[in-house]
Amino acid sequence: MKSIVEQEGDYVITLKKNQPSLYARVEELFKQAIRQGFLGFTHTAYSTKKESNHGRSEIRHHLMLSEIKEQIDPDNKWDKLHHRGMIESVRIVKGKTKE
Repeated sequence: MKSIVEQEGDYVITLKKNQPSLYARVEELFKQAIRQGFLGFTHTAYSTKKESNHGRSEIRHHLMLSEIKEQIDPDNKWDKLHHRGMIESVRIVKGKTKE
């Protein structure tokens, strides 16, 4: 990642639970933003149209928080960490809702 930044590039990573402390900070930050109605958070949101295929319906909610580096990376381990995104899928399969 450092070599990407040194060459003035950008990167996208998928945050998984194998980075437990970073994952927990990001998860809590999203929960806090949602609880507060995004008051005090720079964010963007987008939802897809309802898609229906093969007996299921699905809607995806995309949420991006910006200007959050200090809250989730206080040790400055991640160069150029500017945004964090979350996608929530809501599926209805055979009448049962799954998130």
